[in-house]
Amino acid sequence: MLEEKLIDIGELRGACKALNATGLLETKLKVVGTKKSTLAELFAANIEKMAADGNEEKIPKESKDYYNVLFADEFVGGEEDPAKEDPLKEDPPKKDPPKSDKPKPDKKKDKPKTKTVETSVFGHRMNTMASALDDAFAKGASLEQAADAAGCKVPRAKDHLAHLKRDIGCKVSEPKEGVFKAVK
Repeated sequence: MLEEKLIDIGELRGACKALNATGLLETKLKVVGTKKSTLAELFAANIEKMAADGNEEKIPKESKDYYNVLFADEFVGGEEDPAKEDPLKEDPPKKDPPKSDKPKPDKKKDKPKTKTVETSVFGHRMNTMASALDDAFAKGASLEQAADAAGCKVPRAKDHLAHLKRDIGCKVSEPKEGVFKAVK
C-alpha cells in the first residue's frame, strides 16, 4: 500500500463515497474524521471483501481505479504478478490525449501592463474629487467655489488645500478676497 503521505485524501474520500453509494457495504465508510491510513485500510478491506463475495462487477470504476493506485507500488519490479494478486484487474489506463498544437501563453508576457493614469496638475487621478479641487485651486478659487466645482462640502475643500501645502509641497497664496491660488 502507498505510504500515508502519498495518499491523496480527496481521491480516497471520493472512492469511498462511490463505494458507500453501492449499498453493498455492511457498514458505510466514515470519510470525515477518520485518519487517512485507517480509511485507506478499511477501503481496501471492503473492496477485497466485495471481490471475494463475487460482487466485483458492482464495484464502481472510481473505487477500482483508486484501489489499483493504492497498491500500484506492490507490482513494480515484477516481484508479484498483478493478475494473480489483484482481484480487480483493470485494463491499463488510457494514455493522455495528444497535446494541442497551440503554444501555451507565457504567463509573464500575458500579465497586463501597468496602465498610465492621467493625473491632475498636483498629481491626483483625473475625474476624481481631488483632481477637481486641484483644478479649482490651480486657477484660483474660494473654498466655496472649489467645493461647488468638486461637488463636496467646504471642510473637504479646506482639508484638500492643507494637503496640497503639507504633502504635495504647493505654495498657496494668501487669500485675496477669499480666493486661494496654489502653485507647485
